[in-house]
Amino acid sequence: MTNLKADLLASGCWHGHSCFVVGGGPSLRHFNFSQLDGRLSIGTNRAYEFFSPTVLLAIDARFYQWVLDGKYSREAENKLACYKGIKVGIRICHPHISDVQEIKSLGESGPIIPIEQGIYHGNNSGYSAVALALALGADPVYILGIDLRYDGDHTHHHDGHPERTSERQLFRKCIHPFIKLSTTVEGKRVRLINPEWPALPFSRLSDYFDTIPFTEAIGGHDG
Repeated sequence: MTNLKADLLASGCWHGHSCFVVGGGPSLRHFNFSQLDGRLSIGTNRAYEFFSPTVLLAIDARFYQWVLDGKYSREAENKLACYKGIKVGIRICHPHISDVQEIKSLGESGPIIPIEQGIYHGNNSGYSAVALALALGADPVYILGIDLRYDGDHTHHHDGHPERTSERQLFRKCIHPFIKLSTTVEGKRVRLINPEWPALPFSRLSDYFDTIPFTEAIGGHDG
């Protein structure tokens, strides 16, 4: 695994390495997260409760504070305290807590540029995580659990967030930055994981990115 403690904000520092970007969508309800142990990864929001991603990313500055304030559970609070990876936030309006490394936001969508200048956030942590992985040079970037859809009342594979966005609003707000990314040279480095576990519904991103089985991603992953 790449050690990026000293050079997190260095563009291209993950060059030659593949990376898994992990969202919180309902398609991950039956996923065995231990399969990601020891692999280069960026987890969004509550991903740290299920495995230890290399980087934990949130764009909503309230998220880390919500955890510390007990809005999820005492276990979630304890796991964040024990998390040994790198906590990252995208600075949009409000600052993140003190031990979070902030990256400048450049707005909703735009090109992948040197990370020292910032990234485009795409209105959601999943897009921000993909943009970060690309800016760091990862190739390919594998997407897991960024669904942009719900499964009935299930908004996430876990118990959700304190504030719920409607599925319609989530899709309309978040899909366009992904569509734009899919048409770029950098977007061609992105692969969507097709779940091989019982997983419904599948990601709406399947219309825009090449899709491969998880076993193929693992088999071709540099670890």
